[in-house]
Amino acid sequence: MNSGQRHQWRDGVVAQASLRILATSDLHMNLRGFNYITGKPQAKAGLAQLASMITQARTENGEGACILLDNGDALQGAPIADTAAQPPLSYNHPMALAFDALGYDAIGLGNHDFDYGLDFLDTVSTQYKAPTVCSNIVSKALSDVRMWTIVDQQATCSDGVVRDLKVGVISVLPEQTMIWNSKHLSGRASIGSMQDAVNLQVPKVKAAGADLVVLLAHSGIGRGNGPKDAENAALQLSNTPDIDAVIAGHTHSLFPDCASQAVPGSDPVQGTLNGTPAAMPGFGGSHLAVLDLNLGHANGAWHVLNHCVTLRSAPSTTLHDPAILQATDAAHQRTKARMEETVGVASAPLNSYFSLLHTSSDLTFIAHAKRLAMQRHIAGTAHAELPLLVSTSAHASGGKAGPDNYVAFAKGPLRRRDVSPLVPFDNAIWGRVVTARDVREWLERCAAVFATQRPDAPDQMLLDSNAPGFNFDVLHGVDFTINPTRPSRYDPDGTLVDKNASRVESLTFDGAPLEDSQQFLMASNSYRLAGGGQYPGCTTQAVSVKCEETVNDALAWLIHNPLYQADAPESRWNLSPGLDLHTVYKTSPAARIHLKQIARYNPVDLGDTADGFCALRLHL
Repeated sequence: MNSGQRHQWRDGVVAQASLRILATSDLHMNLRGFNYITGKPQAKAGLAQLASMITQARTENGEGACILLDNGDALQGAPIADTAAQPPLSYNHPMALAFDALGYDAIGLGNHDFDYGLDFLDTVSTQYKAPTVCSNIVSKALSDVRMWTIVDQQATCSDGVVRDLKVGVISVLPEQTMIWNSKHLSGRASIGSMQDAVNLQVPKVKAAGADLVVLLAHSGIGRGNGPKDAENAALQLSNTPDIDAVIAGHTHSLFPDCASQAVPGSDPVQGTLNGTPAAMPGFGGSHLAVLDLNLGHANGAWHVLNHCVTLRSAPSTTLHDPAILQATDAAHQRTKARMEETVGVASAPLNSYFSLLHTSSDLTFIAHAKRLAMQRHIAGTAHAELPLLVSTSAHASGGKAGPDNYVAFAKGPLRRRDVSPLVPFDNAIWGRVVTARDVREWLERCAAVFATQRPDAPDQMLLDSNAPGFNFDVLHGVDFTINPTRPSRYDPDGTLVDKNASRVESLTFDGAPLEDSQQFLMASNSYRLAGGGQYPGCTTQAVSVKCEETVNDALAWLIHNPLYQADAPESRWNLSPGLDLHTVYKTSPAARIHLKQIARYNPVDLGDTADGFCALRLHL
């Protein structure tokens, strides 16, 4: 249990009371215990299971004030989200039904809540009983989104008096959302600086009568010293006067977390950012944030005296909330049927079980689709004269999403559920002209996914647990190896930590070492090239080409044209050979029948881990 002292005891305090803040974030439409990719039930059931924890947390609180908030990215990220977004929207959205069943008090917005467009978001937000809040967006298309709201509570105090307690809620999301979702937002909305919005709206909600203010920051913790438009800025935002609690999100991390590395201003044990109570409750309903604020009432005002911040996860045996199951059943049944539809043909089998070990068939398939789309777009232009490289992210690589977060399909007809996990986020295909130096730097950032390996350490983990697979953005079109025994130039967040460090070895193009004067066109996506994930040199000003096609458009074209699938050019990356050390790699239990693909690492099966992965000891 993490507790801390926020303010010294104040003269004139006549009574104490408690406020419990419950919060979810980055649910990504994980509503119930079913995996639409495998077509089977799963142990972790998202919001349907977390609902029991919410009920328990409310019951424990007794007569204390209690509010329930969500911090955005609720509406996209699972196949049921795609089903629910299909027109016509003549029924209540399953997430709106779930939020209403649980009695949420306010809903913040995240960047992915805009993925289906403003009209869709407006329709869904008007279905919520709770107010929708976003303090740094302006759009006439959003009829029911507020800059702030006040949640009215009553607190039973230590002197027996019941007093009014007004909790203000503001919400911000990265201004880069304007770029990532430009196809939906351009000309219809504007998203400003998170810090400017907080500076503006906190005084307004206080003037409207709020006793306390909670900030829903759909933003990672960050380092507190980033630029004003930093994507991950919760630490910076927590320094704003009159913020009493912060809910962070966006990066799917856990906070507080004793295993995480503290940065100046953050306390991952006590659960504070610059002394302010704060939490980040993971991804997909993995955790519920519980912030208990002990309040003092003096001179007609409330103050936070101390706090306790915890994260709670539902045991796999926790019963699924029947109200959530009933509310989402219609969309659930439609999604199961939709995922069985045939959408194309595969000319060869494919899987992602080893995509963080070497060149993998899944990322090669995505890269080929993006390559063909870019070639179609630049045909006849000067950009077509440059050698083309393609970046792909290892989305389906386990990680925090669990041992079912992989893709595998056989040669032949493809169902929608076969291809759905390849690209969960439908970003546009963009291109950037890069030099050989840029290529090296990109790959060094990519290599931050690996933990630094020690030859004398037995059974060390190969991957850095703080580095999500979707930030492993490997380049196709060049050959190279990665040496994880060397220190990383970048940390998992993309911050340069050692400019002299280098893990990338044997980098070649077309069989020859790269020369600094060489130029390439690199096809990536709008999220990455606009700065998402902090890859070096990525700004909108550096973008050279913007395709009309999205990554999912490109994949759809390829699976409908299987003759082109065999034309994928080969490039190779591997972990550096001859390191003479043992390391442990976690993958899907289904990977056991495919171990020949990594025979060069002499894999030894160590059995299943407590979280359901297959653990393999590798010899590098």
